[in-house]
Amino acid sequence: MAITLFYDSDCVLCTTYSRKMQSKNAEHINISPVKKSIKLLARYQVSFQDAMTYVYVLHHESDTMYKGMPAVRLLCQTANDSITPWLSFPVMREVCDYFYPMVARNRYRFPHWFIRWLYGFVAPVDACRDGVCHLPPHKRSQSTYFHHKFQ
Repeated sequence: MAITLFYDSDCVLCTTYSRKMQSKNAEHINISPVKKSIKLLARYQVSFQDAMTYVYVLHHESDTMYKGMPAVRLLCQTANDSITPWLSFPVMREVCDYFYPMVARNRYRFPHWFIRWLYGFVAPVDACRDGVCHLPPHKRSQSTYFHHKFQ
């Protein structure tokens, strides 16, 4: 079962998470920056702004695009991640579905030390060098910044 994870390559959390998940099952998990996948995402009616806000995963076998927590669940399942069963428990499923949009919208606010604690490393990202995010604070949580700047 091959999948492609589309991620915000300006986001340290997104880039680190993408690389960590790919390392768990590189044979079946491809990762692709949203900025380099605009045409492919458009074929699935995914706008650039949405793709820069929420995680999207394309399941190649079924030719189905997943968004948000369903995408995370598919990614974790494909990566054989130990958290996978927990994401589908009745109460956890609803809690994750509720909080995911908040985490997605505030992903630039996570400090490097927290990302390192979660994943064991921090992936290098041009927008955030030396542990400092060089995007202005008012633009870190606004996906419209990316929409206007890169379209």
